[in-house]
Amino acid sequence: MKVAFFSPLNPQRSGVSDYSEELLPELEKHLEIDLYIGDYTPTNEDISRSFPVFPISSFDDSLYQEYDEVIYHIGNNTNFHMEIYLTALKYPGLVVLHDYSIHHLIANLTVAKGDWGSYIQEMSYNYGKEGEEFARLASQGRMKVMWETDQTIKYPANKRLIDHSKGIIVHSNLALEGVIHNKKDAFVQYAPLFTSDLKIVSEVEKASLRNKYHISQDTLVFASFGFVSKAKRIQSILKSLKKLLLEGLTNFLYIIVGEEETGVRDIENWISEYGLKNKCRFTGFVTLEEFKEYIMLSDVCINLRHPTQGETSASLLRILGYGKPAIVSKVGTFSEFPDEFALKVNSANEQVEIEQLYSQIRAFIINPDLSSQMGEKAYEYVKNNHTVEITANSYLNAISKIRNHSAFSNEVRFYYDYVDHIVEETQLILRDSPNLQKDLAGHLAAFFRK
Repeated sequence: MKVAFFSPLNPQRSGVSDYSEELLPELEKHLEIDLYIGDYTPTNEDISRSFPVFPISSFDDSLYQEYDEVIYHIGNNTNFHMEIYLTALKYPGLVVLHDYSIHHLIANLTVAKGDWGSYIQEMSYNYGKEGEEFARLASQGRMKVMWETDQTIKYPANKRLIDHSKGIIVHSNLALEGVIHNKKDAFVQYAPLFTSDLKIVSEVEKASLRNKYHISQDTLVFASFGFVSKAKRIQSILKSLKKLLLEGLTNFLYIIVGEEETGVRDIENWISEYGLKNKCRFTGFVTLEEFKEYIMLSDVCINLRHPTQGETSASLLRILGYGKPAIVSKVGTFSEFPDEFALKVNSANEQVEIEQLYSQIRAFIINPDLSSQMGEKAYEYVKNNHTVEITANSYLNAISKIRNHSAFSNEVRFYYDYVDHIVEETQLILRDSPNLQKDLAGHLAAFFRK
């Protein structure tokens, strides 16, 4: 089966790039895959050697007909996903919705280009008069723009994409239920986010890595990972650590691993303001190998998100796969992980969030054995539920259901496919036989009454 696969790849710094590059070798065992990317050259030599790579701009009607299926990876970053999104609307296929809410993508495609009219139309398409009114008020400066609030998860602006797709692949129950709520006859396939990093880190390896990065062996290490945005709640974490210092609990180090979002640039100031210079490190951008090493040398990872776009965190899966417990926000997909290794805090209320962070971090400091006990449960859970083989099989299942129409067996689109097939097979006869036209009409009428 021949498939066109649209996704960002490295050197584009996107979690979806890493995801696709790990998934492709597994899918290649079952599918013939052509890759379609933007105007750049992939830096992963294994990917370049293994797959034909074409520019998205070359995709057209004739190519669309050549493939058994087309897979589109959609996220919220306009730089990585705009061209893919526009192609998905033109040539329907199987969409992998990495962010349930793509409101930021839609805003960048419209308002960021000075086109408020298209944004108003899009909000009307998604939410009727209510959405149109929100957009009009925002365009007039009478209401805060939606994408600068925590409401985008309620207004994900993904209806057009769902309507123009054969099916949707999602990574969480939140996204699955959201898609069905948006379009009750949509075909949705759950494909868990995966990690290939599955192991319990030995004490010897952990000690070696701490020596490499000049970290004391008896210090409890907390760490946060990934692109450092305002939604990662770093300031709340730092405030909770300040409370611990004031209490005299000092045997910890907090490491912030990742590149800082443009415009944030407050982290170093916060660290200084809260008296945490000797208790915090901010690495900035690191390589994937260094990223993994920082996880392995850590004891507990803090992965907060508010507001959320309904995304599932790849860094969180990697953290849990390495047998590290996590403190996460009680929101969206993060709340779907079991409490036995993913402790939850209420990030919707900053003061509550700080108090809960303080309490949970304190518990790990008071009981150093707690992290390893919870970490073993995290590892077992991920090993049984989030492997690349499980994810690839979910893709294959989705493609199979679309190809044999069982995905739509009780839905309107199945009827459309059925009618198209009958018309195509009998087109010449129908032209010459009015009686057969009547007979066919009767058969179709009986079919729709079933």
